[in-house]
Amino acid sequence: MTRDQLTPAQKAAGGLGPDFFTGVSWGFCTSVVTAGPRAGAFGWAGGFGTTWLADPGRDLTVIVLTQRMFDSPEPPAVHDALQAAAYEALA
Repeated sequence: MTRDQLTPAQKAAGGLGPDFFTGVSWGFCTSVVTAGPRAGAFGWAGGFGTTWLADPGRDLTVIVLTQRMFDSPEPPAVHDALQAAAYEALA
């Protein structure tokens, strides 16, 4: 459930923009990070103001709950900033 389940052809045919699947893919009902320093992590960004990220390789879970709906397909910057801070705390 936490591994990339899409083929390259499926990634080419879908998404919310040309770079939607760059470095990410889908498992079963979860987004999977496939590249970069967070490779192996998985989670979900909900359009109603929540994100969660689990990185079992680093024994890390980050949950961000806000009361702000997303205004684009990407979460607001505060979500990425909090996840980045959690990774920096591991260093």
